Order: sequence, then structure tokens, then C-alpha cells
Amino acid sequence: MECPKCGRPGYRSVYKVRSKGRTYYYEAYIHKVAGRTKRCLIRRLTPEEAKRLKESLTPSAKLKRIEELEREVESLRTMVSWFQTAIVLDREQLRALWLLYVRKKGYTPEERQLARSVLHQVLSRGLEAGIAVVLFPKPDEFNTLARNLLHPGAKPP
Repeated sequence: MECPKCGRPGYRSVYKVRSKGRTYYYEAYIHKVAGRTKRCLIRRLTPEEAKRLKESLTPSAKLKRIEELEREVESLRTMVSWFQTAIVLDREQLRALWLLYVRKKGYTPEERQLARSVLHQVLSRGLEAGIAVVLFPKPDEFNTLARNLLHPGAKPP
């Protein structure tokens, strides 16, 4: 949640202060600033309001965190399934696919054969797994190749 006083992300809580023999309750937002815990006091609460607010915050915060963790686990499972059926392509394979199926001109018979073999590999892996196959370029080759693929006027490597 965002603190209404300072705008920083944090969480809502009840802050209890004892001073001069009395107990005061405040609605507060707790957040980290430069590695230290900071507290913004929003308003003073009566003991009844403090009790209700504290009860309302405790279960929802835990449930919210559980839901966040469940979403993270699901996204990680999805990514793992992608990598299980992924194919990592090198520069020549990507270039051959680009020339044959995107640019559709300027390819040699060898590049045509290479592009078709990569496509055959992708389709056979997809049929075996029963799901789509994700193609990943090798990380060190991706940036230069991406620049060439994204700009139509650029000459291929």
C-alpha cells in the first residue's frame, strides 16, 4: 500500500505509545527509507478503533502475501515449462530463419536448408511435447542480431 502522507510504499499498522501514564494509539504506515524503518503517523485512534483496525489488518495482510506468493509460484512454473521445451538458436540459425521467412529474399540454398531444419526441429519438439516451443537466441548474440532484425534497412551480418 502507498502511504497517504509521504507517498512511499509500505504497510498499514497500529502504533501504540505510552506517555505520562496514558496510552495513545495511532494509525501508522511503516516503510523502509535508506535501509531504515520509518513510520508516518496518520491520525490518533480510540482504543476501540485501534482494536478493530488491528484485527482487520492481520488476516488480510497474511492472505494478501499468500496470494502474491501463489502468483509468483505460478509464473515460475510457467517459465520452467517454457525452458523445458525451449530451443536455443545460434546466430546462423536465426539469420537463416529471418532471411527465409521474414525478409523472403537474399538467402542461399544452404541458409534455406538450415532454416527448414530449424523449423522442422521446432515443429517436431512441439508435437512431441504437445505445446508451443519457445525459441531463444544465445544471449551474447542476441543484441547485435536484434538490431539487425529490427531495422529493415540494416544489412544482415
